[in-house]
Amino acid sequence: MSDLEPVFMTALRDRADGDVRVEPLLDGARRRGVRHRRNRRLAAIGGSVGAVAAVLAATLLVPTGGGTPRPRRAPRRARGRARPGRRRRRRSAPARRPCPAWPR
Repeated sequence: MSDLEPVFMTALRDRADGDVRVEPLLDGARRRGVRHRRNRRLAAIGGSVGAVAAVLAATLLVPTGGGTPRPRRAPRRARGRARPGRRRRRRSAPARRPCPAWPR
């Protein structure tokens, strides 16, 4: 028995006309408390499972608007690439020719 149970027992006996069986009353209150705690725990678990299910459904079923575009390919380089270990031959700059339309 806890410290409060004798207080409840004496209060019930003082108020009641006859004999009061306190133990079944206290057991019933305890059972109701345990049931209440269990129901709250189940409600919390059910709510969290429902929230996870809603997020998963939203991410899997809602269209994303066409997705992301494919990346563009890099342009191909003109003619042969320099091979590793070989030196590229430098070309000389093109000769400048005067434009025939320009005055001399």
